[in-house]
Amino acid sequence: MKKWFVNTYFILFLLLLFSAMDVFVGSISLFENTYSVNTILLEIRVPKTLTAVASGGILALCGLVLQIIFRNPLAGPYVLGISSAASLFTAIGMMSIGVFYSEFWSQFQTTTLSVIGAFLGLLIILLVLKITEQITVILLVGLLLSQLYSAILGILSYLSTEQSLKLYTLWTMGSIQNTTLYQALFLVIVSGLALLIMLRYIKFFMSYLVGDELPQLMGMKSSKLKKQLLVIVAVLVGIVTAYCGPIAFVGMSIPILVRVLQSDANIKKWIVHSFLYGSLSLILTDVINQISFNGSVPLNILISIWGVPLMIWVFIKYLKVV
Repeated sequence: MKKWFVNTYFILFLLLLFSAMDVFVGSISLFENTYSVNTILLEIRVPKTLTAVASGGILALCGLVLQIIFRNPLAGPYVLGISSAASLFTAIGMMSIGVFYSEFWSQFQTTTLSVIGAFLGLLIILLVLKITEQITVILLVGLLLSQLYSAILGILSYLSTEQSLKLYTLWTMGSIQNTTLYQALFLVIVSGLALLIMLRYIKFFMSYLVGDELPQLMGMKSSKLKKQLLVIVAVLVGIVTAYCGPIAFVGMSIPILVRVLQSDANIKKWIVHSFLYGSLSLILTDVINQISFNGSVPLNILISIWGVPLMIWVFIKYLKVV
């Protein structure tokens, strides 16, 4: 336990260190532009850093919950088609309905449609779960649904205007730079609530990992709790997707990495470290982006560069411990 606390504080230290770097590092030096320091900090860099911390933590938490519920390391918002469904409905808002009269209303529209899309994508998975409980079948259905959503997106892209298509294409590449300070603070509040909510389900997670019968013996309604958690995950994924676009790998790779690094099956440790590692992964990605490319490379490109090798290494290590 002592070692776990030391590791946790060390991760927190790294998160604070790289968050500070993310704020101060960029294409424009804060020390050479004293007149616009407040503008740069409050309108660009601080919101971007807060968004990275919040969205990374949320996606990793959601991935962990899905992997526990489906008892499969491949489960994640991206694989199950939840992120793709959220992207599809966001595309409908951007390319079909269009942008409304104000920036606030446009963001409200995007967030609402993204949450609805994620919820409907999850609803389809739940319907499949009623037909069969074979995890392999559910994962394959999720992948096939993602292809279907992509095909519908292709039709929308073909019929949309050049301006809306460009807007949506940039959004799909993933970005943490498009939020205002108030939107970033909203994401931070949501991430904090998500962490607290998941910690309340620790007893269920621990009993559910042992077997389906144990939660019932402890007086827990397993199916009801699973549905509650899946709805929460859908809402969280929808919110993050609306503000940052569909971010890959974080929701799937970080929880597995945490489980490989942990020496015991302590759910509380998994939850806390998944959140922290998820936040740290996006912060590190953005710091590298700022130092190497002046922040010009889309987020998903850099995540794929480190995400694919990490997933290969993680799966090899994971196969050794299961």
